[in-house]
Amino acid sequence: MPAEATFLGTRIKNEHERIANLTSGQFDNDCDALARPECGYLTSLEVSYYVAEPELFTVWIDHTMSVPEYGISKSSSDMEGALLNLDGDWLDPCDVYEKVLHRPDLCDRNTVQVGVSGQKDIIPVYSILQAAGIPDLDARGSSNPKQELYNETIRFAGAVLVVSIDYTNENSFVEGNITYTISVQRVENAEYKGEELTPEPGVEDANRTIIDRHGLRIVIKQTGLVGRFDLG
Repeated sequence: MPAEATFLGTRIKNEHERIANLTSGQFDNDCDALARPECGYLTSLEVSYYVAEPELFTVWIDHTMSVPEYGISKSSSDMEGALLNLDGDWLDPCDVYEKVLHRPDLCDRNTVQVGVSGQKDIIPVYSILQAAGIPDLDARGSSNPKQELYNETIRFAGAVLVVSIDYTNENSFVEGNITYTISVQRVENAEYKGEELTPEPGVEDANRTIIDRHGLRIVIKQTGLVGRFDLG
């Protein structure tokens, strides 16, 4: 996974496979290796389960920006910022605990916060969903009835979210006074999953497991406009 993206699983499927005779479909001793063309892997057991309350997980977004020609370099804790909803309004990351979950006691405002100078940006997954206009993980995977994802939930199929961090100094006469906003867009009609094979590909074994993880791929995109006042 690239450094500018992370993954949060919501649904996991484990497929346990054994070497079998593909012609007869039987798990027999005639196929104890893959050297014979009629031998291959068949699923012997499939187990699926959902991750418990991934919406309550928190994401630490540690970001930096720099403008070398101006000698400006800032980390997220050096700047003030805000999390925005789709209407461009400020979104309190603790709001979901009070207004959606009705459990304000779950939010530690000394930890869960965005854009506070000297502090980390730690955001609940639920707040990231709210910023993208997604009510919860049980929302439809697509708003288009013609898409297959329309009949699947985000919790089931996964989704791709683009978190955009935009920097500016246009709101201050001080060149180095950089502020930022964080906004979230959902990639429409996109699901996401990752697969893991154990043992690793190329290892000949009588048994193997395919781990199929669906969930949220959170991609970070950084943009900005930083200027310098010049009367010349």
